[in-house]
Amino acid sequence: DDLHLAERGATNDLVQTIAEHAADDVAVIVATHGDLPPALARIVAMRGGDIVEARDLVFSGPECQALADRVGTTISPDELLARTGGWPLAVTALARGGEQLTPALGAELLAALSPAAQAELSALALVDSVPTAVVDDGPVGDELRRFAARHPGAFDLDSHRLALRALLRAALSGEPDAGVADDLADRLERHGELATADRKSTRLNSSHLVISYAV
Repeated sequence: DDLHLAERGATNDLVQTIAEHAADDVAVIVATHGDLPPALARIVAMRGGDIVEARDLVFSGPECQALADRVGTTISPDELLARTGGWPLAVTALARGGEQLTPALGAELLAALSPAAQAELSALALVDSVPTAVVDDGPVGDELRRFAARHPGAFDLDSHRLALRALLRAALSGEPDAGVADDLADRLERHGELATADRKSTRLNSSHLVISYAV
């Protein structure tokens, strides 16, 4: 479990050795928040193993219905799916009347990101949604795209726009870094999401600028 915490070293070497030489009737299960190390991914491919990603585990509409029936929640299956994106932990917590994302779970989720990516998310949390091109143009666009793909329950993402769901916004607290917020505003302006004329009066308060012109 949590292979991403091991990074490189003896632990990864041991896991790769076990995966490569385990008998055919032995199941090796590895859990990680990130991509498998390239060497381990090759072993999985050569031995016919399966890689199950977060998107494969999200609840469907009928599964939300089954859970709602089981726990007796008053929240409709459609609302469960809309508010959580089908993320199993969030669906279950919400259906049982709890918080969608506890502080501990939120911290664990964000810990998989670099500090720069966390800062970018804090700025993105101030807007309703942004064009995916704005995310891609940022300094950590690739990292956030991979993160969104691994955690579909935390984002509302299509080919054109990205938005943070409430469960992820709740895990982001405090004011965003002014420089990061200002860079986001620049990208929003370049992509026609923020009028140039609006910049002068609000330039000194980047977070206010982004909040005032949320899209």
